[in-house]
Amino acid sequence: LVPTAALAAMAQAARWLGGRKRVKSLLALLGLVLAGQLLARRVLTTPQVVEDAVVPAANVDLVLQDKAHFGVDASTQPPTPPPGVVPSCGLAGCAGQAADESPARPSGEPAHTHLRGEASGAAAGDFPRSRPGTAQSATVDATQAIPFWDGRDHFVRDDGQAASGGSGPDLVQFVDTLRGTDLRSWQSLSHGNTLPYVARPFGMTHWTATTGSSQAWIFNPSSLPRFVALRCTHQPSPWIGDYGYFDVKPLYKGQRNQRKSYYQRNSIDSETAVWSPHLLRFNFTSLCSAVAKCTQFWLTGTAHGGVMRFEYPRHNATVAAGFSLASASGTESRYTDSSPSALALDFVASGQNGMNGTPKNMRHLVTMEVEVYQNGSRVDASQTGIATQKGNVEWQCPAFTDCGLVIRTGTSFISTEQAKLNLARETHGELEAVVAKGRATWNAVLNRVQVKLEEGTPAAVATEKNTMFYTCLYRALLFPRPLGEVDASGELMHRSPYDLKSNVYPGPVSTDSGFWDAYRAVYPMLHLFFPDYAEMVLEGWVNSIREHPQKFLTQWASPAQVNSMEGTMGEVTMAEAIVNGALSKDSASVAMEYCAGMALRDRPSFAKYKDTGYVPGKVSLTLGYYLCDFSVSRAAASMGQHSLATELEERSHGWDVLFDQQTQFFRPRSLTGGFSEPFDEYLWMGSYTEGGPWQYRFFVPHDPAKLREVYGAKSIYRSADPMRMCKLLNLTMTGPGTVSNVGMIHEEKEMQQHSFGQYSHNNQPVHHMLYMFAHAGCAETGQQWIHHTLESQYGKFGFSGDEDNGEMSSWYLLSSIGLYALAPGSGVYQIGAPSLFAEVEIRRPESLATGRQTGTLRVTRRGGAVSSRARWNGVEIDLAHGVPSIPYKELLAGGHLEFL
Repeated sequence: LVPTAALAAMAQAARWLGGRKRVKSLLALLGLVLAGQLLARRVLTTPQVVEDAVVPAANVDLVLQDKAHFGVDASTQPPTPPPGVVPSCGLAGCAGQAADESPARPSGEPAHTHLRGEASGAAAGDFPRSRPGTAQSATVDATQAIPFWDGRDHFVRDDGQAASGGSGPDLVQFVDTLRGTDLRSWQSLSHGNTLPYVARPFGMTHWTATTGSSQAWIFNPSSLPRFVALRCTHQPSPWIGDYGYFDVKPLYKGQRNQRKSYYQRNSIDSETAVWSPHLLRFNFTSLCSAVAKCTQFWLTGTAHGGVMRFEYPRHNATVAAGFSLASASGTESRYTDSSPSALALDFVASGQNGMNGTPKNMRHLVTMEVEVYQNGSRVDASQTGIATQKGNVEWQCPAFTDCGLVIRTGTSFISTEQAKLNLARETHGELEAVVAKGRATWNAVLNRVQVKLEEGTPAAVATEKNTMFYTCLYRALLFPRPLGEVDASGELMHRSPYDLKSNVYPGPVSTDSGFWDAYRAVYPMLHLFFPDYAEMVLEGWVNSIREHPQKFLTQWASPAQVNSMEGTMGEVTMAEAIVNGALSKDSASVAMEYCAGMALRDRPSFAKYKDTGYVPGKVSLTLGYYLCDFSVSRAAASMGQHSLATELEERSHGWDVLFDQQTQFFRPRSLTGGFSEPFDEYLWMGSYTEGGPWQYRFFVPHDPAKLREVYGAKSIYRSADPMRMCKLLNLTMTGPGTVSNVGMIHEEKEMQQHSFGQYSHNNQPVHHMLYMFAHAGCAETGQQWIHHTLESQYGKFGFSGDEDNGEMSSWYLLSSIGLYALAPGSGVYQIGAPSLFAEVEIRRPESLATGRQTGTLRVTRRGGAVSSRARWNGVEIDLAHGVPSIPYKELLAGGHLEFL
């Protein structure tokens, strides 16, 4: 029961005194006495019983630090808020909780929830105020139109207040950045394969902590409290790798026997660590002084940079303090002309690993300004002797002096001058203000989507549902990555990774996403929830086509072409953008030309596909082409190219050439036309990318009516049965999870351990499947499975498989409100299962850059997980005996969907 901080202090003191057993024993006894007093005050506080949740009284001690040497008066800290339940933050705010309070957390939370540092009031673990009146949290107005992200910070003012000046619930408290970070896929299983990113919504620059030095699996919460470094990262997935990264690590040479290796594993205090979208905060228990506290650290991110702060403990002798840099090439240093001066560093972030495609001229340029503080005051850096030496930035901190550094960072892919401009524009002011601005920015975006649970929902249940929803929303707003930067004249510019010379072009450009995953849910979610951002990121993809030497769309970009995944599913996303009206007239023409070229000549193995109706030996690739044909046909029709639309529409129905009536599976055909032998329905990979015959059994989301006919048709093998497709869907859910070649890829084991039957929700190929139940004549059964999936495949453990750049999260977001784009590009969203929430409200700007008008979309639910009736804008809909859908343009205009 002895607090971690007390143990650490005793151990450090014992080591400083020579490690004598007698001294250790005395210190241990003294520590236990002191710990008992602490526990009486902190741990054994009388709990507040609320319904079925036990909520310990919140205590500000977990957040406040000794800030006297940085000019902080602890008396200016806000009082601890009263303990209470954590209700659903709904349309009218959080019941029983002020907008700027952070509620106490009920018992039963996930193992690492405390790491998010939300045990106190104020701004839930944010940086303490530097003086009375400093912005600590900011309010937001979700009804205010939030312009799409173009590199400028539209969301909040420089003082950290929302640009609209309104108010809204503090939803950042529900974002668990550690959820899904248990990176063990390279061994066996995945719970998301994510990183705890600190970033701005739609930001170019991400930050993360690392706990290991492996090539891509760099963070695992199971490794805590071990710590390696802080990384500026562009890694979209450990399977893809990172580019243009660099690492920062604190140095403090006051402790004895410090190892020399850069990748030594320091330790942080997990109990007081803060993990939030806008803030990382650590106490380094391995970088301590014998006469004072340990080294402390804060990091907040901006769109193109970030601000860090290190505070080093005073020592009884002069000690070297500072930080080290890794993967920083060609470092140049100078002192700034400011008064007091700072140490400025310019370098190229040269870290790279994995399979990413980084052009030679696509360099990540970084500039830093290092401010030096002593005893609470900023001092002239040039007078302290702080300098770079062998990759380290260090200076001699005088004896019995509190020393600290503030490091402002700007990054750019365009030029060092642009990096300096990004630094000046985004990182000025007190760290507290930048932190508050980051929190306000996230709140402004999260408040665009507000959810409300039924009255009387237990506190623990409400907390978990809010946490899962807003954590998914956070994940879905990180990728694709925009590379736009605003130059000195106010124009949005970017360096392109797609042309041969990496030239600089005007406008936005997008990267770090793979269409094989993202087309299914990421873009349908953005079109529905954030149509303004959808316009920007899609314009960025069209610019990538313009800049590509062959005018192609890169199917997996990071930042340029990565040889990962099959097919040309970017056609679906471009077609969907055209159909939904999300592109300017000129960009729609460019996108249509690309789609037509791919559909008529440029797809891999296209000649064989056109001549025979299939790609020999490739089931998943062929079925993907049929879906592309359908989506592009809809885009062609919307562009007035009716002949092309008719040709592709007819071709999109030719998938039955791969359907084997004897086995009732899609099977690969050989060059000679026969089905390939032998056939094993449980064998993964080969002809079926990241799946097997069962996972692709219903993979014609654009043509479910014909699929039902084919399954139910009379043949020499069986009699006619119009409900056969429904029976097979149920068998997929309830049958054995057999895999003939377990160990080929991690998704096989995940299906067997996380999912059910042959339904491997841990991977994308089946994400349409539950919405096929309605087309098979058993809609209510499908609704039950949708709710079961939402409740079982997402949770405190993270995700049932790789989160994949927002796709797994976007599926959750769409399905949890009762809508899903079964065939992106169709122009409609299918009504699914009743919403998880009693009420959902999605607020969009009144008008968009394309001139489209939008309105507020409301979804409400009266009953449980199954509903036979719904109502859209007052018109009743039969959910049990049909396949109801709503045109996207109606949903964009706003309205009310009621599950009755």
